Amino acid sequence: MASRQYLSGAQKRKLKFKKDEQLNKLKGLLDNFIKPQLPDSETSHENLNTKFVKDNNTNCECESIESVAQVVDTEVNEYRTDKVHFNENIIDSNIKRSILAYGPCRPNIAFPSSAHGDGNTYKFSSYFYSMTLKSGIKVQRFWLCYSVGLNVAYCETYWLYANRQYSYYNTAWINGVDDWRHLTFKIDKHEKSIQHIDAGKIRYNWEKNFTIDKVTEKQYSDEATYWREILTRIIKVILLLTAGNTALRGHEHKNNDGLTTSEDYKMNEMNDQQEMINNVQGWNTMPSHDIMIPVPIKIQPPLGMLDQNNIQMNNSSPHPSVIHTSPQTPHGLPINTFIEPELPLELLQQGWKKFWSKRENRPYFWNKLTGESLWEFPPLRQFDVISDPLGITSDGQHNGINPMFLKKRPAEEIVLGPAIKKMILTGPWELEIPTNVVIFERSPSMMSQPHPDIELYRGNLVAKLRQCYQELCQSRENINAPKESFNRWLIERKVVDTGSDPLLPSHCYPEVSLRMYNEIMNDIPLRLAKPKYTADARKQLSIYAEAAKNLIESRNTLQESRKVVKWNTEDTLQWLRKTVGATYVDFQERLNHLKMQCQPHIAQTVKESVEGICSKVYHLSVEYTRKIKEKNSELLIAQGITEMVPAPAVLTLHKVWCYPVQFVTPAPRLPPVEYMADKEQTYVRYNGERLLINTVYLQKLEQLYRYSCYEDKKMENFMARVWCLLKRYSVFCSNSPDTQVSVPVPILESLHRNFGVTFECFASPLNCYFRQYCSAFPDTDAYFGSRGSILDLNAVSGSFVVNPPIHCDDLIDATLNHIDRLLSESSDPLSFIIFLVDGESTFVQKLDTSQFKRRQVVIPAYEHYYRHGFQYSVPKTDVNIRSPTSTLVVWLQNNAGCQRWSPSEDRVEALLEAFRPGRERDRDRQELLSPTQNPLLGPPPLPL
Repeated sequence: MASRQYLSGAQKRKLKFKKDEQLNKLKGLLDNFIKPQLPDSETSHENLNTKFVKDNNTNCECESIESVAQVVDTEVNEYRTDKVHFNENIIDSNIKRSILAYGPCRPNIAFPSSAHGDGNTYKFSSYFYSMTLKSGIKVQRFWLCYSVGLNVAYCETYWLYANRQYSYYNTAWINGVDDWRHLTFKIDKHEKSIQHIDAGKIRYNWEKNFTIDKVTEKQYSDEATYWREILTRIIKVILLLTAGNTALRGHEHKNNDGLTTSEDYKMNEMNDQQEMINNVQGWNTMPSHDIMIPVPIKIQPPLGMLDQNNIQMNNSSPHPSVIHTSPQTPHGLPINTFIEPELPLELLQQGWKKFWSKRENRPYFWNKLTGESLWEFPPLRQFDVISDPLGITSDGQHNGINPMFLKKRPAEEIVLGPAIKKMILTGPWELEIPTNVVIFERSPSMMSQPHPDIELYRGNLVAKLRQCYQELCQSRENINAPKESFNRWLIERKVVDTGSDPLLPSHCYPEVSLRMYNEIMNDIPLRLAKPKYTADARKQLSIYAEAAKNLIESRNTLQESRKVVKWNTEDTLQWLRKTVGATYVDFQERLNHLKMQCQPHIAQTVKESVEGICSKVYHLSVEYTRKIKEKNSELLIAQGITEMVPAPAVLTLHKVWCYPVQFVTPAPRLPPVEYMADKEQTYVRYNGERLLINTVYLQKLEQLYRYSCYEDKKMENFMARVWCLLKRYSVFCSNSPDTQVSVPVPILESLHRNFGVTFECFASPLNCYFRQYCSAFPDTDAYFGSRGSILDLNAVSGSFVVNPPIHCDDLIDATLNHIDRLLSESSDPLSFIIFLVDGESTFVQKLDTSQFKRRQVVIPAYEHYYRHGFQYSVPKTDVNIRSPTSTLVVWLQNNAGCQRWSPSEDRVEALLEAFRPGRERDRDRQELLSPTQNPLLGPPPLPL
């Protein structure tokens, strides 16, 4: 008889008994060396409360939590960190630190019971607060909390520190779990999840105060303290020398007290050690009382029409029919109006200029010829400060007659005032090119001017709406939201929207977006992608067939539709099981055939559900718009500003030069915004929200701000408006740069040189090349030169470049219709050069039938570049991206525009040469070898 190949039941029980004995021997073994003192939940909670109340630095955080918890009943109020007192997503770091200081909500009470589907009742138990290891050691689960107000168990660590941008982000342990029957299984699964582990790491860094902001802030604080001490010493030396009427000499000498200069300075420094101020913050605040060098306001040069060779025409007006009314900028100063100088002409001839001191908050006067600075109004000298600086040859009589001959002034200075030197800022732009665009005068905008608090509130609501769209797609159709679908929905809705909010749609018809509906429908039951290998094609076909079969079986639909889909899917699965050695093409053809047969029936089945998703997102957008408007009205009322009624429409159509958007409602007072420069990048922060921008682009925004915003001469609101601008585009793009890609600089240079282009129809202050452009958000961009939306621009003449965002069919169609109307109504020179993706067959056919089409060329794919949509924040080496699609360039011109800027062979060849890869590197190399000279002199010194 053969021997037994496996253990009997008695042998197995004996082995199990031996293992249990060994484990029992190990229990409590560590207690001989370590005495674990695990605090009781109530005791630890009480100790943390006592410690937190004693801390004077966290009184504000206590008040924030207690103010939130006043609305809850007394029983729930006993547990101050209960989740019921707070929102789902806590952004304020002070509240997070307060919750950590109070301790977790782990009550030990009589927990309520809840009935289950099997007829039994289950409830939470304090047993789950801890776990017992195999060695018998009891370990506390400090992350597990119980909400008395909601009767759910939740993870405090995951609630406070979860990465909500994670692709597999789940809100189960944030909203709470009440499945008491399977709670043990759910706890074990959550403890092993990557999201919980990552959240625990972040919480550890928070408790140890290892945040990136803290380390960075300390580094900049040490550097700022070092240089502040050096400047303090220099200032003390200068003040000491001026107090003793001592010159800055190269050797030591004795003063009136018999001490040398260095000894005297050391004694003064020892006496003033208690007066030195050490600011540990590395952030600068705008506005502040630091010494700032004032910069005079730049007056725009005379504007005129340019011919095809970029030479200014002699005629004073390009069109005799234009009524000469100066258009107003957003804040009231006419573009071509000369500002009367604040000093007499004689003082200007003697070199005096007037500046503003932010340190003393009053004006001062500086002479650029002698370097003299005065607080008082400078006296009128009757002698030449160059040939006779002491006035020896003057008779000393001031009879009101100036014997000094005035220099001959140019004719244009008589009309436009004395010429003022300009600051030329080099970079991938050309802000000094004047416009040749003439438009009809328009009414001011009724939009509210931006405010950081409103912009932060709008950003939170948009992020919440974006997350809601993702959850609706997952819960109703078991798919992820289509990539960039939400961004395209915002663009498509704003074409037909007549609401008041600049970002969220609130008044559209129809309510269901056809664009969003089609994008969701294309991903049901599975998002298809072009496979790379044959095995991937086979796998995709199998998954699609299974998904279509499961969907049609789980929905209420027509019997005929269910029968057709099931028959086709089962036939495909059977073909996959039997077929061996099928090629890549076979699998793709089978997939296309299956989709053609099943997709109409699937679309009919899920039609109501998809329409519900689109309608839900739109109605939430309307609700959020109402909340934003109410909050903005409260802000204006608090500052004593009344909202203006809509302005009457302009009845007389005056032709004027294009000018930035104007506002009817006054600008509210803006809070200070912090900024910190870090080599090539600058961080702008408000209320804990930190945004990044390259320093050279911040200088570009400052230049545009000086050109377009005349109300803020002291630049007090500049940083606040820059933060609003960056926040708006950050919320709109949401890590998707495709909607902000721009044309490379060599191409724009060629367009300006050969076709007189001076205006961009789709740009932003961050990626524009010219200082006149149209953008998506007039309220935040108007301070930096935006002319509003292209759909609202009634152009009469000029040369434009049109580069719309890709895959935005509704916007492109509306733009082409608007351009066709402008060309048909204008008899003045008007030209539009349009850049489109060559795959847009619908628009290609529409352009072919246009009567204004003059020429078109196609740039092959991967043979040209575009500029990155986030070029203002990415490194310079990552700005240029190769285009994966062909680009179609079309010239639409009326007769006068074609006669002036005709697309001749030599001009088109020059444009094609600019498309060649590497042209931008050649331009940067040339600029490096021969940089543009800055005509500005050094900053004038302030008077002591």
